[in-house]
Amino acid sequence: MSKEIELPVFYEDLTPPYIIKRKKEIDSLRELLIAGDFSEIQKIAHKIAGSGGSYGLEEISRIGKEMEVASISEDALKVKNSLEELSSFLNEIKVLFRG
Repeated sequence: MSKEIELPVFYEDLTPPYIIKRKKEIDSLRELLIAGDFSEIQKIAHKIAGSGGSYGLEEISRIGKEMEVASISEDALKVKNSLEELSSFLNEIKVLFRG
């Protein structure tokens, strides 16, 4: 099931590469979680939390912030849940550009 998101045409060259980059991070984040490397997860999640809105994707920022907070408290289950939510979101969205 795809989620459509409309963004101004200004984002057309920016957002697709951003989404691809986030998708590529999913496997790395899973490996870091298995290794228990919450410090590295926190660094990546912090970047995700701070960047999503800049590409018109506030939902990615929200999920990144949840993952960051969970990694600070080393809550593996919450990190896993945030990671799966991020993965689902990235795989389900269809970005449409208007204007």
